[in-house]
Amino acid sequence: MRAIVARSRSAQPGWAELPLSERVSALTRAAKRMLRDREEVIALVRDEVGKSDAEAVFNEALGPLDAVSSWGKLLKEALGPRAVGLNP
Repeated sequence: MRAIVARSRSAQPGWAELPLSERVSALTRAAKRMLRDREEVIALVRDEVGKSDAEAVFNEALGPLDAVSSWGKLLKEALGPRAVGLNP
């Protein structure tokens, strides 16, 4: 676990340098991969955590894709260019 945390920390500066669109794309690909592999995800969550199959589908397979999609749109709007009026 320590090695995984150390690897994640060393990757963070490069991640932070990526444009928002690239980060959203990477997270979307990961979420779609979880959805594609949902049978494995469901089995892992059921066996490791004790969730029902339906709960695992919505929380662990569909949930990440929905979250990435929603946050990606929200952040794109919030961080995108906008007109700023000047004080006359």
